[in-house]
Amino acid sequence: MPASPPAAADYARPDGHVMGGVFYPSSDGKPMAENTWQLHAMINAFCDLGGALPGALVAVDLLVYPEEGNNRKSIAPD
Repeated sequence: MPASPPAAADYARPDGHVMGGVFYPSSDGKPMAENTWQLHAMINAFCDLGGALPGALVAVDLLVYPEEGNNRKSIAPD
């Protein structure tokens, strides 16, 4: 069972900015890839998509918060 990320109070941002009074951490502390093959596949996909879709946001290991105001529930889709 994955551990929940620490509460917002456990994080410090230099600019002190929060969205809607809630700080959304940009990391869950989990590694980006489980092995070298997966890392290379993600980098290749990122580069290929970025080149093919210059106007689109292409991101890797993006942490998503599905519930506004809830910084303890997050997912990092594959």
